[in-house]
Order: sequence, then C-alpha cells, then structure tokens
Amino acid sequence: MRLEDMRVLEVKVNGQDWPPSQRLLDDVPPAIEPGVALLRELAVIMPQGPALPLARAVLEPTLAGAVAERASGPRPMATWPGWLAHRGRLAPPASDAELRVLESDLGPLAAPYRAFVATIAHAGAGPGYGLLSPFTSAQAALARGEFSWRDGDEPHGAPGGVLALAHAGCGIMWLLVLTGRHRGEVWVDLRSSDGCVRRVAGNFDEWYRAWVDALVRDAPLHAQWDGTRCATASVLVQMLETLQREGLSLEAAKQALPARIGKGATTLRSGDSAYFACGATVAPCEPCTRMVTDLGISADAFSPGTPPLEGRALKKPGLLRRIATALRGDNT
Repeated sequence: MRLEDMRVLEVKVNGQDWPPSQRLLDDVPPAIEPGVALLRELAVIMPQGPALPLARAVLEPTLAGAVAERASGPRPMATWPGWLAHRGRLAPPASDAELRVLESDLGPLAAPYRAFVATIAHAGAGPGYGLLSPFTSAQAALARGEFSWRDGDEPHGAPGGVLALAHAGCGIMWLLVLTGRHRGEVWVDLRSSDGCVRRVAGNFDEWYRAWVDALVRDAPLHAQWDGTRCATASVLVQMLETLQREGLSLEAAKQALPARIGKGATTLRSGDSAYFACGATVAPCEPCTRMVTDLGISADAFSPGTPPLEGRALKKPGLLRRIATALRGDNT
C-alpha cells in the first residue's frame, strides 16, 4: 500500500466523535493496524454562503447525535429536565389544511416559522422544554390584540399578538410576535426572573438554529436571563443562611445542603401569569437546574412542572380555532 493511501478519516464536532457522521464514512477503509501516525492533517470546513434551510432529515440525526453518550459519559444536555421533556423527538409537521385553518384565525404566519411548522414539526424538540403546538385555544387567546412591548420594558398583564414558542422553565416564555413592527421576531418574557421582556432573535429560524448550535457544541444552553434572580436562588440562599445560623460555616452548610433537599422537595409555583394557572407547579429553568446540581443536589429535587398554557384559554375560541384544535387533537 502506498504511503499516501494510509490515512484515517475522522469527523469531530467540538473535539468529540460525532455519531451521525459515522454512516458517511462506511466506505472509508479502516485504519491499518499496527500503525504509526506520522503526520496529522486538519481540514476545517466553513460555509461560504447562506445556511441551508432547516430540514427534518438533517435535524433528526443531529438531535440524536448531539446527546449520544461519549466515552467520558452522557452529554450535559441529555440529563436536564427540559431535554427529558421531549428527548429530541419532533412532532409531525402540520398539514396544508391545518395551516389554512390556523392562518384564517391568526393571519399569515412569518415565513421562517410557517416553513418549520409545515415541513419539520408543529411541536417537539426545541429550546427549554420544547416547542409548543400553535393549535390550542390558549394560543388563540395570546394571539389576540396587538404586540406593543419595547425591549427592556416591565409590562403588566398578558401580551397581545403573540404565540408562545417554548417554556424555558421558571415561568419564562419565548414568544413569536405576530403583529406590528416586530412581526416575526422572537422575544422572551422574563418577568418571573429578570422582571422584564427582551427581543432575542430577528426570526424563528435564527432562534432555533442558535439552540441547535449550542446543543451540538455542549455550550451553555439558551439562557438570556440571570438565573440568580429566579426563585430557586432565593430559596437556596435562605437554606444556607439557616444552616449557618445553626452554627455551620458556609462551606459546611453547602456540604450539608444536599441531605436537606430530597426528591421533589422543591416546588416552584406560578403567580399571576399569562402562561400558567395561578398556583400551578412550574418546572425549573436550565440555569437553576445547573445551580442545584453544582451544589451536589439531584435535579429531581424539583417537583414535576405543569405543562404551560393548560387552562389558560381566556375566551371561548372561534369556530376556525375549534376546527384546528379538533384536527390536531390539542385540547388545552
């Protein structure tokens, strides 16, 4: 065999073998054993044009590979409650008939979101606890009215002219704007954490791709807020202060904390919210989950959360919305 033919081809993402790439290398001859690596060539592939459209055939293996277990153990994303809520599974796309009914009720959807719902999925794998279906009466209630928020505002009451895209945890909600000059943009309602609302992406495609990118790279997950301002941080501080008043040093209090917090011992509840019934249990956000596990406390210390938008339809939906709900089977 010629020296130039003795090559080993690898595809890595973030320094790790990427399982979905293995099927692309089926025809590559195996490494010669025994062998010695004399020279390592590195090719870095960079896109030269616009990103290709999102496609289900590409997303499904990417989602599967992004959380595949490595030699060093499971990837961080694979163990957090938000991922476990959907496990990387995509719901079916909406049919043409379902989209016609939806848009008859809401008006034309922004192109990136419409394309995703029509060709990839109407719900399932996505930021936070996953994409929410637009085919519910609670979504119809949020879609009424005009969107009037400004970046950094601290508004009161329910938003108007939006669809709820995904629950981030801790009552934080990503929203797709349906009306006004911000139509098509993605905003996040942080009033249960940072106390304000913010614009986070120019369109759905940009927002969703950022999540996939972070997922593949094992980067800190899609959090545009300060987790230390969520309720969990306040509870943990109070517990540490209680242990210190009992005579423990701060370090000793941190070590003693896991024994004080058992499975389901921490329950987050919603206050006055457009997305949850008052008093409903709310799942934690990723920064809060990470804060807890960094202290040696299991993530199952949080009580299971109620799915968002349950019981939040403000008025009886119109006929077209009821038809869409019946077609899809989403009854919340």
